[in-house]
Amino acid sequence: MARIVLPADFSGTKTLTEDINKKHTEDGSKSLLIPFMQQQGFNIADDVKSMGAAQTLFTAAGLLARQKENYRELRDNSFNPVFKNLQDEVQFLKKLYRSNVQQLGDWGITVNANSRINYPADFIGRTVVFQNFAAKFASYPAGTSPLQPFLDENAIDPIVDAAAVNLALEYHTKFLQAGKESEEKNNLVQVLVLPVQEHNRGIGQYLMGLFTKTPKKLGEWGFVVDDNPRPPKLRTSSLKAADTITFKSLALGSVLTNLGAGDLHVYIGANSKGTPQIVHNGELLGIIKGMSTITVVNPSALQPVKFTYFQNA
Repeated sequence: MARIVLPADFSGTKTLTEDINKKHTEDGSKSLLIPFMQQQGFNIADDVKSMGAAQTLFTAAGLLARQKENYRELRDNSFNPVFKNLQDEVQFLKKLYRSNVQQLGDWGITVNANSRINYPADFIGRTVVFQNFAAKFASYPAGTSPLQPFLDENAIDPIVDAAAVNLALEYHTKFLQAGKESEEKNNLVQVLVLPVQEHNRGIGQYLMGLFTKTPKKLGEWGFVVDDNPRPPKLRTSSLKAADTITFKSLALGSVLTNLGAGDLHVYIGANSKGTPQIVHNGELLGIIKGMSTITVVNPSALQPVKFTYFQNA
């Protein structure tokens, strides 16, 4: 049985709305949509305008999402070397306090019952550990800290590290702000897009009722009609840092969803040549005509990514 596959992503919804409006405009007074729109109380031309306004917000949200990731990378580039220094310093002190490792607690370090050191997983938690550790170091008169020989031997300057952490905290604040503003704009996009998606769904069902014997005619209005007897299967994949993978038989009209923290670069075809479509964290990419085979690249050299997609059986 044929079914309509409606786009769930922004770009696909915008394209479908424009295609419906184009067909409706070309047909003029003979348009099959006239009675349906009159009955439902909307005009597809107004939906096109709504999608235009949403495009401005969507583009701004995407820019903010990229800024967010840039600030995250700047934050981590500033903080990670300092945190590595901290871990090395703690290991040195652990050897010093080998008969009583719990003394590391005086430095703000959490040690469990098995003498294993536990660090927070989150950025702010780790900065607090660093600040407590630095405060303990500063409590000693200059040059008398038990940590001083290790710092001298490894050319570690606590002042430089503290400055790097302060800079990382500034980047973190900008990271959070950009994320907040991006989310706010995406929420406004949804306010505009959701009614349009509902109209498109209604139009598709209405036309399907007209074209019961020839459902492929919905393609004239921009709809994707799937007559595959088996529905596409939702799959989940992960990519290691800087890795690449190619997928075939993707379901047209479906979406690829980025579940990771970083970006995905998606190329049409079986290789990574040309200009990619960039899918930011949490975003959807519509799989349209010509995209049944795609190549996905993780551009990050540091972190893995995770995403979902629909593949025909």
